[in-house]
Amino acid sequence: MVKTTYEILKDKFKKTGLTTLIVLVILVFGIFKVYGSGSFEVDVTATVYKVIDGDTFDAFPVGRVRLADVNAPELNEKGGIEAKEALIKLVQGRKVYLDVDDKYVMDRYYRLVCVVYVRVDSERLLNVNKWLLENNYVYLVDFDNEFTPSKWNLYEYYSEEESEKTTISLTITEFHTVTVTELLTTTLLATTLSTNTITVTSPVSSTVTISFPYTVTEVGRIENEDTYYLRLIIVILLIALAITLMLSASWRRR
Repeated sequence: MVKTTYEILKDKFKKTGLTTLIVLVILVFGIFKVYGSGSFEVDVTATVYKVIDGDTFDAFPVGRVRLADVNAPELNEKGGIEAKEALIKLVQGRKVYLDVDDKYVMDRYYRLVCVVYVRVDSERLLNVNKWLLENNYVYLVDFDNEFTPSKWNLYEYYSEEESEKTTISLTITEFHTVTVTELLTTTLLATTLSTNTITVTSPVSSTVTISFPYTVTEVGRIENEDTYYLRLIIVILLIALAITLMLSASWRRR
């Protein structure tokens, strides 16, 4: 009896255990779909110190933050107070992880437009925007930005160990020009050109002090030397004129 292609493949799967492998692969992809996505990123972290309403809060050090693609009722509207209280319970006094809109960064009111996350355990972050949406505290408004609400996950995998190891490298180039005056003698033009690379390991909570060396170009001193020689020449000419007048008077007397 000749076996069909399907029967041959079925026999191979049974013998090699590939069926089990396929099931495992499906499960793994299912887990990633629930807990994470390739579009998820943390641009900056901050600590919330004031909730304004159901979709806006103030956080240090980034300032005012607006939740992306959701709207909460105004405080004088039905559901407005409830939305604010829900957001307070989620973020007030807590560290938040912000995925900032890469397209515009801020809205017309200069608020950071973000998908906001808070930590729920050592492995996961909760999408605050989606949680409020799913619990009917806010409604969906798909604004023009980088985000696609339909692709949001309620939870994202972001372990504490991973976040602690996040390293940010900043390269700062600065030009400094200052004028230094020496007492009654010389004016110096001090110009600095310095490039420093700073490596900061998040969370960033320290103050970095950068010292810039400077080089001194003695522009004023050159001008002073020119003035000095000019004065010297004038003095010599005056002395020569005085000597000439004295000799002329002496010759007349003779």
